[in-house]
Amino acid sequence: MRKIIKSFIAVVLVLVIGGCIMVFGGRFIPGFPSFSISSKTTDSQVVTAIKRTEQVSLLQLGIQGITSKTESSKVFNHEVRGSQRAKYIQYNFDAKLGVEGKDVTVTSTHEHEYIVGIPKFIFIGYNNAKYQVVAENNGALSWTTPNIDSTELINKLLSDKVKNQYLQSNNQTLKDQTKVFYSSIITGVDPDAHITFQFT
Repeated sequence: MRKIIKSFIAVVLVLVIGGCIMVFGGRFIPGFPSFSISSKTTDSQVVTAIKRTEQVSLLQLGIQGITSKTESSKVFNHEVRGSQRAKYIQYNFDAKLGVEGKDVTVTSTHEHEYIVGIPKFIFIGYNNAKYQVVAENNGALSWTTPNIDSTELINKLLSDKVKNQYLQSNNQTLKDQTKVFYSSIITGVDPDAHITFQFT
């Protein structure tokens, strides 16, 4: 039995010593191959689409306000008292309005006379967006009413209907800014230019 134990211990010692020599031998024994770990990292990336955009931002609006939504449960078309849920979200962002630059046309009718055709104004995008739930009002039985989705409320702030309202309420300002913008470009080439603008 003792011989078996001694043999087992000897085998373990040989394995341990051999492992140490493999790992540390390169550090202390000249010419001995060192033990190292090979590591490789790869990153595969594919560009699936490239789209050239020529949108011209003519106006930037600083938008801020508070939007809210109230819901309650009903039984037989009667509102359950105390089941009301209300949420109020404060928001602010910068909205950009302008035109598709590639659709703008410049036609020379006579010497120093030009007609600039302007397509319909568009909502280009927004940035610097910040949203914050500022208040919630839940009744004692509000657990019977589903939670109000904050994301749904925020998305309504930039629905097509709201975007069109921004465009309509700023239509004249957009026209004025368009004239300034394109007049500066054309007169930069032809200082004596007389320009007529045609808006869609």
